[in-house]
Amino acid sequence: MTTTFNQSGEPRAPHNQGRYKMEFLVKWLEGYGDAKPEVVALDEIKESDAWDLTDDVIDNLSSLEVGHEYFHYELGSTLNFIKL
Repeated sequence: MTTTFNQSGEPRAPHNQGRYKMEFLVKWLEGYGDAKPEVVALDEIKESDAWDLTDDVIDNLSSLEVGHEYFHYELGSTLNFIKL
């Protein structure tokens, strides 16, 4: 079994059925003050009401390849998701 590591150098936790959690480095570029970048799992994005992203956005994130990024623009705010 191969161990992969997150942005912080910590081993990623195994996910259901031996798969790893899909994680993103999220950068708040506009509309969020000076919020710091954060590593967030896709499951957390889906399950938390705080994110409030559409199914289309979730599908776009799910289909990204590692290292690729997705920009989300909404009402004067910009988020940048980089798949880890």
